[in-house]
Amino acid sequence: MPFGLRNAAQTFQRFIDDVSRGLNFVHVYVDDCLIASPNRESHLKHLDLLFERLQKHGITVNVQKCQIGTDSLDFLGHTIDAQGIRSLRIKVAAILDYPEPTNVRQLRTFNGLVSFYRRFIPKCALLMKPLTDQLRGNAKSINLDDSARKAFSTVKELIAKATILANQDTEAPISIAVDASDSAIGGVLQQWVNNCWQPLAFFSRRLKTPNQGTAHSVGNS
Repeated sequence: MPFGLRNAAQTFQRFIDDVSRGLNFVHVYVDDCLIASPNRESHLKHLDLLFERLQKHGITVNVQKCQIGTDSLDFLGHTIDAQGIRSLRIKVAAILDYPEPTNVRQLRTFNGLVSFYRRFIPKCALLMKPLTDQLRGNAKSINLDDSARKAFSTVKELIAKATILANQDTEAPISIAVDASDSAIGGVLQQWVNNCWQPLAFFSRRLKTPNQGTAHSVGNS
């Protein structure tokens, strides 16, 4: 497929999804194929099945860009291994080294860096509220107060020791635990493995003003 076409990425994604349909061990993102196998024997079988499917559809692979049989890999800003999914060290370092913002552009950049890893941070939206409040409306400048500075340092600390997210066990029971305040909602998707709950992802978001009123009314009804 030629580069530059407006819908090239979406079209190719649909095509490669069709190619890999039914291969539940294959996870495809555009032209990257991840194969998750429980052991070496299964991995070799999975490779054979995928290569047969690619060959059937006339797709070739660049051997020099392949990682085969690896126990760990970096993918889309994350490190993935048998233990689970964690944030990429170099990306975390960029957040930890980020200086305290002095203008709107710097604060937006920091918020963007944190948002990329928000699924690793419980109640991220609530923790970030003192910072995101600085960007309400058409903010032209910022003035970080004590609560905003505390939020800035707290989020950095949580990023530094972020929870490892488990690899999903499709046979395990799952649940969603949720929590809410007057200004934000959050939760965790988790699975029951080895007699304990393992987090798969955290999620959270701020409530807009109309939602805050609704949530407060429901909570008191």
